[in-house]
Amino acid sequence: MENPFEFSLLLNIFVALSFISFVTFLIWIFRRQDYFKNHNIPYINSFPLLGSYTDSLFGRTSFYYNVLGICNRAEVKEKLFFGIFLFHNPCLMIKEPEIIKRILVKDFQSFNNRYTNSDVHDVLGYYELFILKNPLWKKMRGKLSPFFTSGRLKSMFYILDKISNDLVDFIHKRLDDDEKVELEIKHLTALYSTDVIASCVYGIDAKSLENPKGEFREIGRLMFEPTFWRILEYTSVFLLPQITKLFGFKAFTEKGDKFIRETVTQAMIEREKNIDILMAQAAVFFLAGYETSSTTNAFAMYEIAKSKEIQDRLRNEIREVLVKNDGKVTYDSIMNATEIPYLNQIINETLRLYPILPILDRVCTKSDGYSLEPFSDFKIPCGMPIHIPVYAIHLDEKNFPEPLKFDPERFSQDNIQNIKPFTFFPFGHGPRNCIGERFGLMQVKTAIVKVLKDFRLEPSPRTPMEIVIEKKAFLIQSDKELLVDLIKDPLY
Repeated sequence: MENPFEFSLLLNIFVALSFISFVTFLIWIFRRQDYFKNHNIPYINSFPLLGSYTDSLFGRTSFYYNVLGICNRAEVKEKLFFGIFLFHNPCLMIKEPEIIKRILVKDFQSFNNRYTNSDVHDVLGYYELFILKNPLWKKMRGKLSPFFTSGRLKSMFYILDKISNDLVDFIHKRLDDDEKVELEIKHLTALYSTDVIASCVYGIDAKSLENPKGEFREIGRLMFEPTFWRILEYTSVFLLPQITKLFGFKAFTEKGDKFIRETVTQAMIEREKNIDILMAQAAVFFLAGYETSSTTNAFAMYEIAKSKEIQDRLRNEIREVLVKNDGKVTYDSIMNATEIPYLNQIINETLRLYPILPILDRVCTKSDGYSLEPFSDFKIPCGMPIHIPVYAIHLDEKNFPEPLKFDPERFSQDNIQNIKPFTFFPFGHGPRNCIGERFGLMQVKTAIVKVLKDFRLEPSPRTPMEIVIEKKAFLIQSDKELLVDLIKDPLY
């Protein structure tokens, strides 16, 4: 039988050590909270360990409104930059355009990685271009860039032309006797984007517009379904990547991972030996291209439906182009900014009011730190995350008067020069901007032009009068269905 005295002694030692460890941990956490105070940097206080994004973490508000609320706090609203906490990690929130320019462009080599990360156990997430770290990022970016040249995009336009015709046919088949139909346009644009990505990236005819419950569409929906688990996974990847391995969090769902692999494995085997890296790019094109383009498309059509004046002006421009091209929608008419200039203005204003991401993130990679002089004597230490609050900058009245008003005139030729550089980030800036920007724009523009060629958009009795962002969604989504009426009214 064990000696009771020895057992008691060991138990007391264990309890004492546990207590000392816990107290030491608490002291470290609370001292961590004083990081910005000790460096004389303005900052937002937050609950220890949970950090500045607690409200969105617990689903009390969307990530977008959380970012906006932080930046509008009285103690930091007029500051060029200030401190926040990503859970326990100090992070610098930067609003000053000149500093943003230095980080994203001028001194890119000191900030050439994103803080966003996933562990190597999540192979597709770890190697995707958005997350990928230097020097592999630079190599992969160079390999993928030829996919998005003007010549390559022009060669793919016939695919978009066909699928946009399928989109219009989808609407025609649902018209009632009054030649009008109420449709949920986010669902509509998601089907269209799914077919575009499947055809252009994988060479597969997904036929989502024929079969809305097809596998491609279902996988895309599951990727962005705002469940509690997906919120945790996205939060860890973007805000606390150190725990992704510990809890097995992934940028891609298990079903999504399996589906992507089964869909493209054979093609990748035929092209390259490094399967995982290239498969990750195929996966991110599906993930990013599907959601970003369909969301932008839906919000643009929603705003067009709400304003007769905006819609009439746009449809008049489209009519002029159709007359000039014998009723055809061409690559040049879509991508040449002078052909339908008001369409570019509408899309830019859509991306201002409904940006794809609420923040841009970077991490300081300069080994001896990065000086913020002449703005401050603070030196950003190597490894510190940087957040650029896109949503708050887009909705800052100093940058865009009446920021909540949808006003495409902000981006007219007469007014666009009044927009301050580095206050508008539709696709990021600098070497790590969105590689698929022009492909995404081609996709969105083609759909809008083809739909408006045959239909007028009008609010239905169930159209939300204003957008409220879904609390649980990490990327921007409306909390209500975007229902609008589509009325047959051909332009040509």
